Amino acid sequence: MAYITSIKDFSSNRPHSKQILLICGFIGKIWQMKRLINLLNKNGYNVRAIDYTTDVLTKGNPQMFLDLVNEVHHEAIRLKKEVHQQILLIGMSMGALISYYIIRHDERFPKAIMITRGDMVKAVKRSQGRKTWPQNYKELANFWKAINLYSDPKKHKKFSGVMVLPIAGKLIDPDDVRNEIKIQNKAGNHVHLIERRFFGHIETYSLKQSFSRKEYWSISKC
Repeated sequence: MAYITSIKDFSSNRPHSKQILLICGFIGKIWQMKRLINLLNKNGYNVRAIDYTTDVLTKGNPQMFLDLVNEVHHEAIRLKKEVHQQILLIGMSMGALISYYIIRHDERFPKAIMITRGDMVKAVKRSQGRKTWPQNYKELANFWKAINLYSDPKKHKKFSGVMVLPIAGKLIDPDDVRNEIKIQNKAGNHVHLIERRFFGHIETYSLKQSFSRKEYWSISKC
């Protein structure tokens, strides 16, 4: 594995447990997900969690992110072959974009929960700066076209999911996400949007450990 740094399994004690693949966010580590993992275990989910090197965004090489997406996708396929059941993807921040790519392109994974993710090009330029990412928007957007937020629903199979995002933020533009969801739902996909009020990207991401009843209801339907 070139970019994935850790893969760990956490088992539920409940019989007939479902399976989750949990993909951490940029700079996020598995140990930081422990409260969420415990909650999922208690509610009858086995969890395989993945984190990865920060090199994918700090080196300024766009191919690295493409390679990471492929690595995680292969790991999802490997997990499905092991457990012989449907896999629910949960992605945090950049992990949410990876999850979104997988459910759009692979019919073996029809459902995902995606927590606070937007346009990748805008996000890396705002978070890492032009010194790391000197490419203009169009150039980088074309390079990441297959894995970025936007997609033509006619080119992908049906899927469903839950997206959680801040109602406003500096790192991502929530309108990008809202517009994408409208396009997908109009095409027959089913993406439920949950918006966090009064929080930005980082605060929304940190609230992953304390879903509200409404949010947990949406997640439990996946």
